[in-house]
Amino acid sequence: MGRIGRDYSFLLWRPIITDLQPYETPFIFSGYNFFIRYASRKESSLDKITREIFSYKKETIPYHYEAALKDGKKRDLSVIHPATQLNACDFYDKYNYIMLDRCARSSFSLRRPKDVASLSWSPKENQSWGGSYNSLAKDIKKEKIEISDEVAPVFYSYFEYSKFDRLYKFHESEEFMELERRFSRLCELDVSRCFYNIYTHSISWAVKKKQFSKDYRRVRKTFDARFDELMQVMNHKETNGIVVGPEISRVFAEIIFQDIDVAVEKEAEEMSLRRGLDFDIRRYVDDYYIFSNDESKIWKIKEIVESELRSYKLYVNPGKVVFRERPFVTNISVLANNLKDLIDWYFADAMETSQEDIYRQVRYRPRAARDRKVTWKNFLRRYRSLIYETDLSLGSGAAIVFGGIRKRLQQYERFGWCHASVDDEVIALQRFIADMGHVIRFILGASPNVSGLDSALKSLLLLREIGGCCGQSVTNEVDLVIERVFDDLFIDSERPKDGLEFLSLEFCSMLPLRRIIRERRQIDRDLLKHAWIVLINDAERSGEGFPYWPCIAFLYYAQGRDEYYDLKRSVLAYLVRWLRRSRIIDDTSAALAFLDVGGYPDFTVRERSALWRAAHRAYRPGAQIVWADATEYTERPKAWFVNWNLEVNIRQELEKKPVDRNY
Repeated sequence: MGRIGRDYSFLLWRPIITDLQPYETPFIFSGYNFFIRYASRKESSLDKITREIFSYKKETIPYHYEAALKDGKKRDLSVIHPATQLNACDFYDKYNYIMLDRCARSSFSLRRPKDVASLSWSPKENQSWGGSYNSLAKDIKKEKIEISDEVAPVFYSYFEYSKFDRLYKFHESEEFMELERRFSRLCELDVSRCFYNIYTHSISWAVKKKQFSKDYRRVRKTFDARFDELMQVMNHKETNGIVVGPEISRVFAEIIFQDIDVAVEKEAEEMSLRRGLDFDIRRYVDDYYIFSNDESKIWKIKEIVESELRSYKLYVNPGKVVFRERPFVTNISVLANNLKDLIDWYFADAMETSQEDIYRQVRYRPRAARDRKVTWKNFLRRYRSLIYETDLSLGSGAAIVFGGIRKRLQQYERFGWCHASVDDEVIALQRFIADMGHVIRFILGASPNVSGLDSALKSLLLLREIGGCCGQSVTNEVDLVIERVFDDLFIDSERPKDGLEFLSLEFCSMLPLRRIIRERRQIDRDLLKHAWIVLINDAERSGEGFPYWPCIAFLYYAQGRDEYYDLKRSVLAYLVRWLRRSRIIDDTSAALAFLDVGGYPDFTVRERSALWRAAHRAYRPGAQIVWADATEYTERPKAWFVNWNLEVNIRQELEKKPVDRNY
């Protein structure tokens, strides 16, 4: 494809937003922020150490952390180094059409890149922006676009995908029903810890075949060799396993699975097994679905799949092999259908329509409590029953419920929300918000995770915006719900928390939100300071890297508050000590902390100078400091990934996050 063009050259860095960040991050952290800052940068505006960080070309150490899953288990995720992100952008720009070609070999795949996505950006969810890309380019180059603007570019994906961007859409599709009509049996296979076990050199096996790639392994300028090298560089030169979180890892895995699919189909033909008659296969990332009318043929295809996976050092998880007979209905699909009906039932009782303007336009408003028959207690009783009947965990329905609530609220917002103007209507809206709070607190409390938190917050923040025109009391009700959700999860006086819980990604995602809303009471400063001490002691023992998420979350919450002065000094002092002995150039946690804490509004020139001095000591031990090299960092600070703005539009920040693509 080459460069995107003179007018649009800044879009070279678009993968920073779409393909190089995990979804599960605090909302104040964003690749979008880095995209804007880097695309509008001037080399003269970078201090010497920052330039060195961005221009680094060798292997880097990613920032590893854990994120909770719906079932309460943990998953290891990674943020990759800023320099590696920039190198990956160059790789996308040079090889995107080869990536597309290598992802187009198999007809088994349900989700694969099919084209470079058209460029689009929007100021609000479900709306499109009518401006031109020329004006966007000019605004970025002139630094007119600020991260806090109401209108901001949001790139949703680098590639367009075929056929389904979510697995549940396949289960609800005509294609799935047609397969169910033709075949009476189904076998589901899951590759065990797929991304953690992928061997990076196997990309060459998929592109050139194994023996050929081994014979010519010293050739380093080919597409596959460059992709192999890139995946190693972003993961500290590891060849066994790839980073989990960024979409680029899925593209890498898809190229490998495409070759496995081709081999499976070829071997099946050699065994006289006819696809479409004797069997059929679909694959969603690393999940295989084998359809047939004959159980023996399913077993044969299963053995072929397992054999081809083994050739890539990948293995089926025996605990997740499932055999089904028609109808092919899973517990989660049954739950999803039932929960949609439950949401419809609840909202039919909770909302009523009115015709209030001269055009007889239908608008919506919450029904008065005296006229309602269904309460939040009724909703949760049915929810618990449905969970019990499907033998799933309480948190399994979180995404379905919160997504369904948000879609309903968006529908009401689109068709018109009846602005409450009398006391009874305001009280009804407050009651509705309080009921939503009970539902969200119960479901999140069962299984808190970032995806569920974000989905719930989008609904609450939409209610906050809708209710804002009805008076401060309605906004305060939403803020109270958010505060109670936080307290339930992290500061429950009846169930004291271990200080290490403050290291959790879920805590770090919600703490900045507490700073933005109107709190009834602030979090005890001694509690936070004690939690920070526990965190740094644990970091010292484990040696796993600087606790970047807690660092930015604690500083954001303490921003502009003198009573948290000791906490801010403690965070700064530990970061200075860490930077002195860190690998500032190639360690992602140290680089991110240096880049973002340097832009923290509460720190003075003297404090930023201490950070720069510590980083310089690690970067150039014994070398004399030339303070002219540090001027841009100490005198004109900027944050690269974190948005420190306390007036931030939270809904907009959540929409800037990359698409949630569960692994």
